[in-house]
Amino acid sequence: MAKTKNTLVYEAFTNEIGQTINPGDRVAYVSHGYSVHQNTGYFDGVYKNKQGNIVFTRISGIHTTKMVDNGRTSEYTYGGKVYTYKVYDTVECAPHGSTVLQRHRIFKI
Repeated sequence: MAKTKNTLVYEAFTNEIGQTINPGDRVAYVSHGYSVHQNTGYFDGVYKNKQGNIVFTRISGIHTTKMVDNGRTSEYTYGGKVYTYKVYDTVECAPHGSTVLQRHRIFKI
């Protein structure tokens, strides 16, 4: 039997400290994977299951960076041997993408 999909609903959300967050509001959020991360973005809405319970909250406009190869190399010596490695520059990207949060740790800023 196939799983039913959760639906995205563009409605206000009240977080654990009582803040009411409306779609489009700038927010700070905490996410986790292998470690815990804090970032900012814009609140989109909530995903609800078939019973109407909030399953996920969605954030968009996430600030990101990327590493760009600039063609330079650097050297270091370790144990009498010389090692060479590429040097990368960190470049700011335009905010894009979205994420869904299972624990709803969102705070209005």
